[in-house]
Amino acid sequence: MEKKFTSNEEKFCTSCGEKINIYAEVCPRCGVAQNNVFQTNAEKKSLLTTLLLANILGIFGIHNFYIGKTVKGVFSIIFFWTNIPLIFSLVDILIMSKGKIENLNKRYKTTFTDTEQTAKTIFFIIALIILIGIAISILSYAFIIMIASIFSGSSSTEFFFNMIN
Repeated sequence: MEKKFTSNEEKFCTSCGEKINIYAEVCPRCGVAQNNVFQTNAEKKSLLTTLLLANILGIFGIHNFYIGKTVKGVFSIIFFWTNIPLIFSLVDILIMSKGKIENLNKRYKTTFTDTEQTAKTIFFIIALIILIGIAISILSYAFIIMIASIFSGSSSTEFFFNMIN
């Protein structure tokens, strides 16, 4: 009979994300050796905190520092002015809010504590609305440039550069 253990006695496999005993050196499901034989509660990350950081400070990649993705966080800070890190953080929110906890642990190579499904759904909806808003803004701007260039009798590129100067 399989032993049931409490949350203090379990961790997630670093390869497949399966819940395993905290003292297991090898995952019984996939057979991969575990890097950390003992994983403390201090190493666990709150999924709700990660979603909040991605939502509020996602353009700077602060949530990446929280979950241990330091290089990605540094690049987000360096390139925040391009708004590309904002898109990546919104995609992270969509993935984290709809993904299974085991898959998230494997993808982000951390141990998330689970959060309420309601909170995850709210973050998913917020991120989706923002992404749709960004897409509509970009398409609207392109459409306005195209229409204005038609009425001015010049190409859209020529019109755009004349507008800037």
